[in-house]
Amino acid sequence: MSYNTYNQNLQNLLPATASLAAKTVSTEISRFVTQAETIASTGTLVSITATDEDRAIYIKNVFNKEGKSNKEILGVYYYNENGENLNNTNDTDGADFFELLMSGKSKIYISDPKLDADGKTMYINIAVPVWHGGVEGSKIIGVLNLKISQSVINNVVASLKVSENATSFVINKDSISVASTDIESVRSYQNIKKMSEESKGLANLVKMIDLAQEGNTGFGSYKSDGKTYLVGYAPISSFVNWYFFASAPSTDFNASVINAIHFSIILCIVFVIISFVAVTILTQPLTKSFKLLSDRQAQFAAGDVTSPVPYIKASAREINTLYESLTGVVNTTRDIIKDIDYLMTEMSHQNFDIETRAEEKYVGDFSGILKSFRRLRDGLTASFRRIISVSDQVTAGADQVSSDAQTIAQGASEQAASIQELSASISEVSEIARKNAQAAVQAKSFTAEAGVLMSKSSEDMGQLRGAMDKIYESSTNISKIIKTIEDIAFQTNILAINAAIEAASAGAAGKGFAVVADEVRNLSQKSAEAAKSTTTLIKTSVAAVEEGAELVERTNESFNQLAEKTKEIERIMDSIATGAESQSTAISQISVGIEQVGSIVSITSATSEESAAASIQLKEQADELNRLTNKVTISDKYGYDFDENDEADEDYDAGENTEEDVIETENEGVADDENTKDAEIVADTESETQSPDNNDDVTTKADDVTEEQSSDDITEKAEAEPDTDTDTNTDSNVEAYDIINVDDVTGNSANTGSKSSTVADKEVKKANNKKRGKNKNRRGQK
Repeated sequence: MSYNTYNQNLQNLLPATASLAAKTVSTEISRFVTQAETIASTGTLVSITATDEDRAIYIKNVFNKEGKSNKEILGVYYYNENGENLNNTNDTDGADFFELLMSGKSKIYISDPKLDADGKTMYINIAVPVWHGGVEGSKIIGVLNLKISQSVINNVVASLKVSENATSFVINKDSISVASTDIESVRSYQNIKKMSEESKGLANLVKMIDLAQEGNTGFGSYKSDGKTYLVGYAPISSFVNWYFFASAPSTDFNASVINAIHFSIILCIVFVIISFVAVTILTQPLTKSFKLLSDRQAQFAAGDVTSPVPYIKASAREINTLYESLTGVVNTTRDIIKDIDYLMTEMSHQNFDIETRAEEKYVGDFSGILKSFRRLRDGLTASFRRIISVSDQVTAGADQVSSDAQTIAQGASEQAASIQELSASISEVSEIARKNAQAAVQAKSFTAEAGVLMSKSSEDMGQLRGAMDKIYESSTNISKIIKTIEDIAFQTNILAINAAIEAASAGAAGKGFAVVADEVRNLSQKSAEAAKSTTTLIKTSVAAVEEGAELVERTNESFNQLAEKTKEIERIMDSIATGAESQSTAISQISVGIEQVGSIVSITSATSEESAAASIQLKEQADELNRLTNKVTISDKYGYDFDENDEADEDYDAGENTEEDVIETENEGVADDENTKDAEIVADTESETQSPDNNDDVTTKADDVTEEQSSDDITEKAEAEPDTDTDTNTDSNVEAYDIINVDDVTGNSANTGSKSSTVADKEVKKANNKKRGKNKNRRGQK
């Protein structure tokens, strides 16, 4: 690995570290946001019968409970609809977020750090709306504010130390310090952009801040006080406009490598001198051997540490010693750089259960590289172990709350169901009686109206006769229009045939247009057939109109007879309506009493179901937290009590093999074979997916379009298919510093369509699969 490659790996490491730390800060903030939303959606706070005094007592009890168990919570406050803080009348923070949340324009408010009244404690406000009855989307009845210590995020920043002299900090959208390893910069609200106006060396840092504020994750450098600092940056989350920066002097990373290069150069110079002296002394046959060694030394000076030293045949002991020395230097340097590449690649894939595979090579000045890596690995492992522990506790609590809430909800639902069945039966009887009464009244009314209508029917019959004459005349005109439609259909069919011929001559490029032309021809034929059918129907309608005129005359006579019968029916329906009305009144009184009982039971059932729904939501969020932490592979061997002193590095031995390690060693051969086969199958499958033959699949899909699809649908489908391949290739261009799952890395490698890989790459993939399996087994045992 060359010096440039080492720098490239460093440029990938810092952004990846910054991105991981940004996610950690986001997770910490999300934990308190979830806690605030949980408090705001349960208990007395959302009760429809609670008073402000009840809510103030409830919030006080919540703080007494949560504050004891979590010292990072400094206060819990509730603001009623008038903006009054029921727990702190001297509060001034509510003005920052009360109107914003009450108006519904935002569902979460997270403030920048503020200094408390004592001038020592810094805190952050996390405020959420309180919904009526705890139902999101209903009326907002107040605001809950959770006041937490700024140390929540500052501890994350302080725990990240990528090198001995590294610093980390978080800034807001105005470039003001939010958290930092230098806490005084946060207390003084340090603004980096304003500082850059006085120090031109910070101009590059300001450019990186602008890139981070645009949502980018990346790497950069700047100079300050005569030193060059390397910086990795990443945005923290979508709901808070904060950005994480990890900065370290370039000398922290490059010192050991530069020393190694200097040593190599000096060694090359020594070898050149020795070679020159040897050439002048030794005989001519040795010239070729020294030429080979000299060329290899030149390659080594140029950064080539992977090519083997050419074998030479010589009898002189000095030449053999020179050959062995040069081979040892090249092999040692190559093994160390290859091991660093392996370790950094594993950590970028979220695997922290790793150890060097060439510890014996890190001697002398090289030992500093191994110590720095172990400090970085242990720091990140400790952070993730704390996150996983909190995740397990949240999941256990959510399971218990969910179980209890569902039991209560089930009992209330059964009670409500019984009342509803009884109410439904009474309502059904009441409805039948009511409908009978209404039907009787309506029947009486309809009968009276029928009499009036009968008298008008004769007049309407005359008008109906005139309408039929108009229908006859219109049918004649429609026949002429149908003829015109048939002519248009015939011309359209001719044009469709010509278009199909042109598409066929265009070959494969005209297949899509040929389908459209065929569809147009089918439609023109169907239009001609429909026109013929319509002509037949018009002729039938004319005959029916003439026959209807005769029926109108006979119908008029029947209406006169019906008018007399209608008067007799009206008298009978009057007596039926009176009896049905009395029956409906009595049943309505019974129904009112049942509905009052059912209303009380329904309120109880609804409250219990809301509690169950809230507990289920809490459990889903806990499961999501577990899912995210399960992607990270950590080891029980690292990250507990690591020391930054050099003495701590002596404890990183392989140690005694446990029973689990012995079993895993025995199964290594089988696992390696299976993982290698899986990787090859994935690569072959993805390569075939990316082959140009996919264009034929697009054409086949276009040919299979049914006659019912429109030409627009066909065009959209043909255009959409090629875009799928483009998107797939685009997704494979993952930035080098993104932390992704090992499976995703394998998939993206296959998408590039390349089947070639080095032996080292295959070994890394095997190690990744084995480590992930071991981690899952440990979690299952827990």
